[in-house]
Amino acid sequence: MRRPSIEKSEVLGLFYVLDLNETARKHRNGLSWENPSDLEESAATRAGAHIKFPIDYPYSPPTFRFLTKMWHPNIYENGDVCISILHPPVDDPQSGELPSERWNPTQNVRTILLSVISLLNEPNTFSPANVDASVMFRKWRDSKGKDKEYAEIISLIWHDALQKPIGC
Repeated sequence: MRRPSIEKSEVLGLFYVLDLNETARKHRNGLSWENPSDLEESAATRAGAHIKFPIDYPYSPPTFRFLTKMWHPNIYENGDVCISILHPPVDDPQSGELPSERWNPTQNVRTILLSVISLLNEPNTFSPANVDASVMFRKWRDSKGKDKEYAEIISLIWHDALQKPIGC
């Protein structure tokens, strides 16, 4: 099995990847990271994230989970990220995804992180993991920020999330 070749290094300036050998003892077949020390304490990703690699990686996609509770159209309540690049490479016309948008063995940690960062900035409201967050986000976006409900719930969830991460 090919394992990710990442040791202590910053990836894209947003995440700090922990030593794989140290992490493997805690999380079998996984990578975890924490934020760089200069990232604000109020950051949405404060508690970090976890990528778990399946036994048949790179032929099957890993899973990606945030350890801080987030209110986002493409993040499930447990922190799992719903993004095409992490979906298995099956031909499913009902999904609305092209096969080229799904996982393939040439993807790596960098492409996953770039995709997740992009998704955080530009949610996919057509295929949400959190329908309520998607509806609220669209309403907020369409009102050009005048609808305050989305911003208020984000503020409440962040305050709560800063007190206690959702775990791994």
